[in-house]
Amino acid sequence: MLKNRFLLNKNAQQPEKKEEQLALDDARRIKVLSPSMMVFKRFIRNKLAIIGFVIIVIMFIFSFLGPLFSPYAIDQKFMDNDAFEYRRYATARYNVDPRYYVEEGSEFGTGARSAMLLELGKAKNLQVGSTIDFSDSSGNDYMLTVMDISLDGKISSAISSTIEIAKASMGEVTWYDESLVDEAMLGVILARAGSKSGPKEIEYNDTIIEVSGKQVDLTFTISGEPFAMTTYDVYRALDSDYEALCNSFNFAYEMEVARMSNIPSVEYDGVTFIVDEDGDDTVVRVNNQDVILISDIVIGTESSGTVLTNDFILTAISTIRDKGEYFTFVNNKGETVETQINLVNSNYYLDTKQPVQLFLANAAPNSEHWLGTENNGMDVLTRLMYGGRISLMVGFVVIFFEIIIGVVIGGISGYFGGVIDTILMRLVDLFNAIPFYPMIIILGNVMDNLKVPGIQRIFILMAIMGILGWTGTARVVRGQILSLREQDFMVATEATGIKTSRRIFRHLVPNVMPLLIVQASMGLGGVIISEATLGFLGLGVKYPMASWGSIINQATDMQIMRTAWWVWIPAGALILLTVLGFNFVGDGLRDAFDPKMKR
Repeated sequence: MLKNRFLLNKNAQQPEKKEEQLALDDARRIKVLSPSMMVFKRFIRNKLAIIGFVIIVIMFIFSFLGPLFSPYAIDQKFMDNDAFEYRRYATARYNVDPRYYVEEGSEFGTGARSAMLLELGKAKNLQVGSTIDFSDSSGNDYMLTVMDISLDGKISSAISSTIEIAKASMGEVTWYDESLVDEAMLGVILARAGSKSGPKEIEYNDTIIEVSGKQVDLTFTISGEPFAMTTYDVYRALDSDYEALCNSFNFAYEMEVARMSNIPSVEYDGVTFIVDEDGDDTVVRVNNQDVILISDIVIGTESSGTVLTNDFILTAISTIRDKGEYFTFVNNKGETVETQINLVNSNYYLDTKQPVQLFLANAAPNSEHWLGTENNGMDVLTRLMYGGRISLMVGFVVIFFEIIIGVVIGGISGYFGGVIDTILMRLVDLFNAIPFYPMIIILGNVMDNLKVPGIQRIFILMAIMGILGWTGTARVVRGQILSLREQDFMVATEATGIKTSRRIFRHLVPNVMPLLIVQASMGLGGVIISEATLGFLGLGVKYPMASWGSIINQATDMQIMRTAWWVWIPAGALILLTVLGFNFVGDGLRDAFDPKMKR
């Protein structure tokens, strides 16, 4: 009992606390009652909305500040320094046509050559040293002496003129040129002329006397010194000082005799030429220097300005004989060059590996290009930054156009109603009936034909998207104003005599703004997707400018889609994140502006 009294006395002695009263102009009272602060608090309590806001901020920093720190330009192309390709450098083939060497001052024309080839075609069982007599259409007589026969039947021969020295008839001999006959040969011819039968060839001191005719009517002929030669080998100067010798009959004949007789050297014009047989090829040296190559493989340059080095010629011929496919040689700059050999229809095409200026196309990510390069050799990361500017700018500008047009049309329609509302709503129906993508395709083709510059094309694209996309905003604004215009505050504005335009845009439209903000934030994602779709279809910005949609357009190439993920996946991921960000923010604003939201 005493304890309770004590407590009662103690409570009685304490003064009562006065409830604190806040004035209407008190800053704390205003803060508590501020609708914007209430919306803000509701917004920040939404975690998804905050995540979306952070994503949008990051996208803006990436797109508008990122290019300032990028070392590359949007249209800067990078070259592949390691790129190479095999280019035609020279051609080669085995020589299948006889080459003719004729002594200067002598003639061995087309008729004589044709007659020779005809007789060779008829001849059988030819051996080295065999002779064939033939005449051309002018009656000139020749004798061919086989000097060599290759394994594939190619014949090298010496050609000389046939000289009649005597004719015998009934034992009487008529001499044509006694200066060619000595006394001993005279006796041999007279002995043969006096007999009715005998050999057709008489060998006398390394001279062959041909006997033709029947019985006692005989003609005696001898062969003069060779004045022409046929061979399937090609003489090629490895030293320009010896170019003239490669076309000289006397030099070629001396070399052929030395080769057939296995003579190791030839003295010609006071110079000693060393004959080095290397299989089917012969290298002629002077003072240990390669000066002439004799080979039946013909090598020619692909272009007139190309000079073939000796190392290339010798190595190419050796590789062809060995049936190789690759070889290396040292060019005039001292560089080792790789060459591949391609055989096509008996022709050998010699293609050298040469560096080429190729774009660093679809290069994988590395330390220089963090997201690699695309098919034109441009840095993907840099183009994503600049592309983000286009995509975000298009999104905000289009939404701005849509809101401005939609607010004006919807506000007027909702406030006035009646005939004006009917006319404006039919206008909305008219614009809704316009097919969006077909119209964009038509206008895109028109701009392509007119060659509209890239910047102007972007502004035209934004204007078209805004003009075709405002109808949804107009319907929303009209519906809201139809419900707001009958409320008390609008009756008060009418009673005070406020102008109609002020009633609509200063009292009605601000009450619709929360809904417009939500719709705009959520509509941004849709506009960005629409722009990306146009870019993917090639109807958006044009090269070398970029947007995220035009970057993804490269994924239409199946090879890029399968092997170069860095070209299209990052752009797709940026579009996905940006659209999600705007959708999250839009959902958060919608919940924050909802007055019925539970606290």
